[in-house]
Amino acid sequence: MKYQLLPISMVFAIAIISSNSYAQNLVVAINAGGPQTNYNGITYQADRYSVGGSLYSTSDPIAGTTEDTLFQTERYGSYSYHIPVTEGTYFIDLHFAEIYHNGAGQRSFNVLVEGQPILSNIDLFSMVGHDTAYTYEVDNVFVADGSLDISLQTLVDNGTLAGFSIHSPDGGLDSGGCSDPVTEVIDPPSGFDQFAGGSRGTVNHHTYFASDVGVNRNTTVYLPPNYDANVRYPVLYLLHGIGGNEWEWQRHSGAGFNNIMDNLHNQNLITPMIIVMPDGNALRGINNDAFASFAAFEGVLLKDLIPYIEQNYPVAQGRENRAIAGLSMGGGQALNFGLAHPDVFGWVAGFSAAPNLNQSPANISEIRSLNAIFVSVGDADGLLSYSRNIHNHLNANNIPHMWRLYPGGRHDMGVWNRSLYSFARTIFAGSSNCPLN
Repeated sequence: MKYQLLPISMVFAIAIISSNSYAQNLVVAINAGGPQTNYNGITYQADRYSVGGSLYSTSDPIAGTTEDTLFQTERYGSYSYHIPVTEGTYFIDLHFAEIYHNGAGQRSFNVLVEGQPILSNIDLFSMVGHDTAYTYEVDNVFVADGSLDISLQTLVDNGTLAGFSIHSPDGGLDSGGCSDPVTEVIDPPSGFDQFAGGSRGTVNHHTYFASDVGVNRNTTVYLPPNYDANVRYPVLYLLHGIGGNEWEWQRHSGAGFNNIMDNLHNQNLITPMIIVMPDGNALRGINNDAFASFAAFEGVLLKDLIPYIEQNYPVAQGRENRAIAGLSMGGGQALNFGLAHPDVFGWVAGFSAAPNLNQSPANISEIRSLNAIFVSVGDADGLLSYSRNIHNHLNANNIPHMWRLYPGGRHDMGVWNRSLYSFARTIFAGSSNCPLN
């Protein structure tokens, strides 16, 4: 491999005089931590392919370029990108900017490509200063295992990456049989909540230690029909309402969960998935304040439940393989947690969200990186205003999302069953691990 550390001002000259990546066919370009943007004549797609890390952005102007946007967002932490590619030789331009620290020695990290160290002990401020664009070129990377891997290892504070472009004379993205993304609500047909025959899924009950609140908590786990322990499945975390627990989706009056999900799997209408239905009342028996108790589940979910599930089931990791949804109080939780952590969840939905909902989340650029957002409510629901307010907020900020207002719908399973069907038809289809147009 050939590696070159280049100030941005040199890239344009190299594009003319060198047979490096710019002379190759573009495979994909990604704006790490941010939405689609353009740089140097290339369209950088919204962040995808990542496992781990967090998002940060700035509105500061960036020195060394007249096209600031790519360098104003970042994914930071210890994390990796896994880009599905065909066998071939690849050329990679890695883009960086120190948009947070204002002094030397405050950040240090390593960068690896295909497991090989490319950059070691990088301190961007010492190299180029604050808010300054920088590009590092990696040439002649041969990939034969179907995944081009870029990893950041934190040494001091956090590793950071603004984006990357990948070029190749003989390789490309691997479609992997991806389906088209779902951008419109798919409403259920008549009888969708009645079992139509075929194999049945199973439901397991678990108790796990929730270290974030210091007690044991319960969860149910749905395994799809014809479950295979040798297959890695994406996961939907499905949350209940204020009066429920880990059994509400299956035992609430009018609940059609098992019939709906078994039918969808048996009819091959959805990606096979594991569904985790935890007790989201994190302080049950400790604190009678329902709002505090449901809010406390955020820490339990992130620190305890997700790791527990990933240790005990064959789970496909990364946000592209993780969705969150809920009804009523759980709908508020799902939207609050999912929109606040787009690095953890790629698909987010709230059904008839309760007043615990944050109706105007401020992390707009991060929310735009989500694969899908779905908000639903009945027009006869006394809590209609909360869902409508976040729908209006997303519209006002030009954030794509799916919205369904059910005529005559109340605060009950009539709305939630339909919402579950529609969201299940959305998630993990057209995953952002699929090739881009």
